[in-house]
Amino acid sequence: LEVAPQSADEEVSAAGRGFGEAVGELLGAGGAAGRGWSILPSDEALASASLERAEQPLFVSNVDFSDQRVAGLATDVASRFLQEVAGAAGLNLHVRLLEGQDPQHVLVAIFKAVGAALGRACRKEHS
Repeated sequence: LEVAPQSADEEVSAAGRGFGEAVGELLGAGGAAGRGWSILPSDEALASASLERAEQPLFVSNVDFSDQRVAGLATDVASRFLQEVAGAAGLNLHVRLLEGQDPQHVLVAIFKAVGAALGRACRKEHS
């Protein structure tokens, strides 16, 4: 994944779109399940991710990091990234934080759950 140097917000959006486009190709491959889910922990945090291919992509989450500084940015970069991934990949993506307070643990749990759900969605379905 290569992202042209821009403002940090633009780089996060471009990275999400690029990743989403790559995932969208895998999801569009013949036989891919096209849907997946996962619930995974990171220390005291527990997050779930559910997704499926959709004609009208959507990202929904109960997590708000707008008042947290992630990677030195004062905006919710995780949500922006996931929204771009969902849009570019053509996904209906739902992320839920079930438990957790520490922002780092929460982010790790979220991205572990999203990654595992994407893995399930990209696997071929067995007849």
